Amino acid sequence: MLNRRVRYKEFDQMSFADMMVYSKLPEHPFWSHLEKKIDFSFADSLCSVLYSGRGQHPYAPSLKLKVHLIQIYYGLSDRQVEERIISDLFIKRFLGLPVDFFGFDHSTIGLDRSRMGTAMFKACHFYILAQMYSHGLWGDHSEKWIIDSFASNPALSKPRTYRLIQHAMIRVLQHLKRSHRAIYQLALASVETDGLYARTSVQPSTAGHML
Repeated sequence: MLNRRVRYKEFDQMSFADMMVYSKLPEHPFWSHLEKKIDFSFADSLCSVLYSGRGQHPYAPSLKLKVHLIQIYYGLSDRQVEERIISDLFIKRFLGLPVDFFGFDHSTIGLDRSRMGTAMFKACHFYILAQMYSHGLWGDHSEKWIIDSFASNPALSKPRTYRLIQHAMIRVLQHLKRSHRAIYQLALASVETDGLYARTSVQPSTAGHML
């Protein structure tokens, strides 16, 4: 009976200004789907055993699960997700927060994970994934996730170790040339620099790498 008396913190009703701002935002390719189709409210009952019902009202577990999902989705630290919530209107709309909300603290986000524990934390997220699967947001078609359905530009590059070392040495010499001319001249006189600007073949030999 004690857990049934747990009351979660409630936000003020959305103002007319909030509704005007959110109505102008286009659909988000990920958060708008989740907002319409996924039920997070199950966590409010499931996680009620973690609260005493005394003292200040805590934020609802359903809201905090959304926060953690945002953190996982973007790969953010606790402090970064706090800042992202403040600045991103798509996320605020997904969380059901007023436009001028600045209340989350990064230390609270970390405390939530400790309070829930690994087992319950994973169980909640697995249930969310199960709901996504039931709505066809992932699975069946080569296990494609919904996040693969819209364009992104990760701008990834995979330089070889040889190129990383080469660029680092060139940058050191360029810095010396600008800032420490005498040391730069000494480096040119004592270090073989021809190899820094040489290009290796696509599949160089071990001897070529060493050279």
